[in-house]
Amino acid sequence: EMRKGYDSTTVTATFAASVVTGSSGIYKLVLTNEETAAITAGRYVYDVELRLADSTLEKVHYGIITVLPEVTKL
Repeated sequence: EMRKGYDSTTVTATFAASVVTGSSGIYKLVLTNEETAAITAGRYVYDVELRLADSTLEKVHYGIITVLPEVTKL
């Protein structure tokens, strides 16, 4: 999930995730064009949790995302 801050109760975006190569631990996070366009410029925090075979959740990645306003207009 992506949120404005660690204490925020509002989810800004939920990534669709797909495993690219399970044996090497590579995964891909995706937002649609519409989802991306709806995000206001600013700094956000995110984390990625994977559900393991025994149904437990493991946080595997986290960080900060900076969304910049679009400059190019087509």
